[in-house]
Amino acid sequence: MHATPNSTPDALVVEQFVSAKPSEIFADLTIPPRLVRWWGDRSKWWLTSAEVEPRVGGRYWVIWENAKGEKDGMGGQFRTFEQDKGFSLAFIGSHAKDHTDDVAIRLHPESDGTRVVLRHSGLSGRPERYADYQQGWTLILSWLARQY
Repeated sequence: MHATPNSTPDALVVEQFVSAKPSEIFADLTIPPRLVRWWGDRSKWWLTSAEVEPRVGGRYWVIWENAKGEKDGMGGQFRTFEQDKGFSLAFIGSHAKDHTDDVAIRLHPESDGTRVVLRHSGLSGRPERYADYQQGWTLILSWLARQY
């Protein structure tokens, strides 16, 4: 997993190979009980709930808690939704609730699994958010991969 060379100051791209079919990964990303099952690490932070309305215009929101007992949320509204291929969100992060970014997740089948490509744009002029999201998305996608 890595931030790809085509990342720019505005757009962060993180990729992760997962040893599962795109349909399984799509379910892991869009079915609330499955999201809560894999997203997190009790030594850092983890999801406590998820709300997903799987349609363009639908809500995608997750609530997390950290080891200090602090809670927060992030998510947004679906801009696109393609079953087993990916989706995009008008995204509001836990780090900057006054700013809407774009987050797109695409699932690319490979012979022995799926390459998950996450693109987070709207970060221009916000280097501290870029670094936070790079660390966060890298960690989240590694949690997704570890279950397979």
